[in-house]
Amino acid sequence: MAAPPAPGARASRRGPVALLVLALLGVGLLLYPSGATWFAALTTDGQLDAYMERVEQIDPEARDAALAAAEQYNSDGVQGLVIDPFSNTPGASEVPMDEAAYRYLDQLALDPEGVMSRVTITSVGIDLPVYHGTTDETLHRGAGHLYGSSLPVGGSDTHAVITGHSGLPQAAMFTALHEVERGDEIIVTTLGRTMTYRIVLIDRVTPTDIADLAVEPGRDLLTLVTCTPIGINTHRLIVQAERVPNAGEQAAEVVETQSIPFPWWMIAAAGALGGWGYAVVKVTRRNEPPLDKATR
Repeated sequence: MAAPPAPGARASRRGPVALLVLALLGVGLLLYPSGATWFAALTTDGQLDAYMERVEQIDPEARDAALAAAEQYNSDGVQGLVIDPFSNTPGASEVPMDEAAYRYLDQLALDPEGVMSRVTITSVGIDLPVYHGTTDETLHRGAGHLYGSSLPVGGSDTHAVITGHSGLPQAAMFTALHEVERGDEIIVTTLGRTMTYRIVLIDRVTPTDIADLAVEPGRDLLTLVTCTPIGINTHRLIVQAERVPNAGEQAAEVVETQSIPFPWWMIAAAGALGGWGYAVVKVTRRNEPPLDKATR
């Protein structure tokens, strides 16, 4: 009858295996945020491509009518209060669903998936769909248009405010907004209308200062808002931009050519870990004492 392996032999085998498992778990935890962010960006890229295709399929007269209605909405005077979007994200119940709110939700509502616009900052790699409102559910899908601000269709005496989360482990959203500089351009595309805005102001304010984002006579403004510092969220990062002429067809081309690079470094890291694990197992087996004949 074969004798069981000695306890020391078992321990010598378990040690490297346990170390390898711990290493795999550790590397997995390190790679998860980057992997999740890349996958989320890939998903968003697909959603944006689908949105642009859906917009092209909408009857041009219907698009023009929706844009004209949004312009009229802005001219009538924005309904609702401009409040801090991130203090109001637990749910939609805090926003009163009155006649003004329903009128707002009817604007730019031709897309069956609920996308009203698209915001792109090529300098830092931001490219997101924009939805109505700023509930937490909305801000986990993309950027949110702040109810109470002008609709993102441009025009004199307008000030559209678009908000987004920063520092989410599973998606980048507006995290890169902290990297923009004055002079960078923001491209907004709404139902086929492309508008270019140049950043003129970057500021950090308290949540109560967000209410100062009012329309300024004669100006066509866009402001992007996110929480800062990342993970602490005591203040708001305000990035304000003013409308400038589109650079020919360059703006449209920039929006169409956004792409998500594959994170090859993750493959390299996984390969290096696999090679290390193979080496550990190989060396461990080589150093194990041979089983005596009684255990064979």
